[in-house]
Amino acid sequence: MYRTAFLFSQIFLLTLFLLSGCGGSVGSGGDVSSADGTSDGPISNSPGTVTAFAEGGRIFLSFDPVPGAELYTVYWGRNAGITPETGTGFYCPGPPCEHVGFTSGVTYYYLVSSIADSVESEPSEETVLWAEDCH
Repeated sequence: MYRTAFLFSQIFLLTLFLLSGCGGSVGSGGDVSSADGTSDGPISNSPGTVTAFAEGGRIFLSFDPVPGAELYTVYWGRNAGITPETGTGFYCPGPPCEHVGFTSGVTYYYLVSSIADSVESEPSEETVLWAEDCH
């Protein structure tokens, strides 16, 4: 229940941020349509291969956008085998996503899930980055 309340509070705050004229827009999302125009319902696929990289003292995560996704949740942790329940999450409107507040010289593990119609997909496969060059 706490995770659901947290998710809705973060989506609300992101919506207020975007409506205030700061930042980019979030896609309209909705159901995913198949080639014949019929609706397949909310998205259920997670982002494909997630790549974490350091550039200019910053950490970014890149992945292929999921059709119909309105928002993404990035989960991170300092130990392998993280899950949405054990990782620390933040929201991102789309790739690339930036991880702020990290510590240089630490190994980070990441998962990414997509969100459409308030439904979160299963997370991606875990990816790892050693933040040695991030100052």
